[in-house]
Amino acid sequence: MNLLIYLLFIPVGVFFVVRWCDRSFGVHGNPWLLGLACTIFATSTFYPSPLIDGNRTQFVTHLVGGGVFVGLLWVYFMPLMRKLSWWYKAMILYAGVSALGVLNELYELWAHENGIIKVPVTDTSWDLFANTLGALTVFVVYYAMKRLFKQR
Repeated sequence: MNLLIYLLFIPVGVFFVVRWCDRSFGVHGNPWLLGLACTIFATSTFYPSPLIDGNRTQFVTHLVGGGVFVGLLWVYFMPLMRKLSWWYKAMILYAGVSALGVLNELYELWAHENGIIKVPVTDTSWDLFANTLGALTVFVVYYAMKRLFKQR
């Protein structure tokens, strides 16, 4: 059941909610970028993760499925943030990845306590760090690409 939630319900739900926001608020984001973000989220549960301090983690899952996913959604909604300064955009990204990361960790705790998943809940700080690192990676790549293409 848990795998079905991560593979189907969340990515499809996010896709349709974001497309609704697109039509309602006139975002005009790239639907391919949204599709890529949802696909990355859905497949992130299959990425291998390293052992940290000898413990099994989901570091890469959170890096890609949390941070990069939220970062791509942030890029998708970038047309709404055209007039904002870069630091305000960074704060919006950080707030988004932090909020969704904490929400995910609360879900993991609930699912663990109810026997739905067998994921250790001791790696929460590493998961939140991975989420932030993934979002930071998207932020840096976005501004590097923007600068690169601006020079041409």
